[in-house]
Amino acid sequence: MDQCKCNLFRLVISNLILRLPLPHGGSTESGSMQSHQSIFCKIFFKRHSCKISDIPAFFSNGQEMAALLSKPAAVFDLSDAEMSSLSSSKKPVNLTFELHVRSTGGPACGFSTDRLLGTLTLPLDFRPVRHDQETWFHCGWLDLDKKAKKENRLGVSSRQLHVSVRAEPDQRLSLKFTGSLKGNVEIFYVHGSTPQPAFTSTFTWGPGLEANLVLPDKPAKGLNGWLRQQLCSGEKKVELRSGWSVTICDASGSPVAVATMVVPYVPKMQPLAWLIEQLGDNEWVPWGRLAAWHAAPDPCIHIRFEKATDGRPFEWLVNPNQTGILSIDYKASRRGGFVVSTSVGGEGSRAQPTVEVSTTHVNCTEDAASYVALAAAINLSVDACRPFI
Repeated sequence: MDQCKCNLFRLVISNLILRLPLPHGGSTESGSMQSHQSIFCKIFFKRHSCKISDIPAFFSNGQEMAALLSKPAAVFDLSDAEMSSLSSSKKPVNLTFELHVRSTGGPACGFSTDRLLGTLTLPLDFRPVRHDQETWFHCGWLDLDKKAKKENRLGVSSRQLHVSVRAEPDQRLSLKFTGSLKGNVEIFYVHGSTPQPAFTSTFTWGPGLEANLVLPDKPAKGLNGWLRQQLCSGEKKVELRSGWSVTICDASGSPVAVATMVVPYVPKMQPLAWLIEQLGDNEWVPWGRLAAWHAAPDPCIHIRFEKATDGRPFEWLVNPNQTGILSIDYKASRRGGFVVSTSVGGEGSRAQPTVEVSTTHVNCTEDAASYVALAAAINLSVDACRPFI
């Protein structure tokens, strides 16, 4: 599996804290800004999208700040090619911080204003970065007021920003479905020029649970009449989505993960539900739960996933008429980071998802297969809910 890994990187910016000088009126007690003011920071790196993060600010000597130095404020995902270009450049690349004050105008006002507090630039030298270890660029205080040489009574410059910047390897497995999910499909590792077989996917449904139902012109009582009222006027075929199952087998043909639709989708009444199981010690073990539904008049499909051993739910809104990427990324967690992403096909497309899985979250073949089953369940959920929108 090692030869199938994609070498990516995460540029992590964390521990952002603004230290302010004491006001002329004397000391304050921990709090830095008035209740109607807050500080936020815009972070720029090359051509990547700007990241925005709220940051705490204090009138203090920094002793009580230690408790706040925890979660990342921003993460930039860097490709292997981009990192190679950065590491071969002798010229440092600038990471820019813009600090702004946001004022709401007080409790009686219904508007807010932003004011630029200052800008600073941190040059980053990527030449020491290695693929197999974490690299630190900076951890400490930076002067926001470069021209201010006089120190205040606390012995610090007028305004300082604390920032930590590091690059960490983010190795991933990249897999691709090679056919429609409603069939027997091969799944390949796609890193490098030659795809390598990884898994096979088999789609099944419970006997008698799926059929093409012809809805009559005249409304009828019961399920048929209700479906007709919800979906169409006149005669129309509606495929009942229930009893679907996707089995993921390893290269030897042995099942290692399965996603089963345990609850069919009933609009306005009942979300679609999947149970994803992983092969353990000769038995199937629950790995995750997935739910999907549509809430009118919203044109999007709601999808919710929760891993059995984690408990942290993830939710997405999916436009069924557009292609996109859904991802699980614990960017707010020091030890979380990227977990998995999957492409989602738009209307009329025969979805052939591309799946990326962080190797940090893959300890065995069954782990990778479970994330592949999750990607299949997400795409099939969109397909199941689309006719009801």
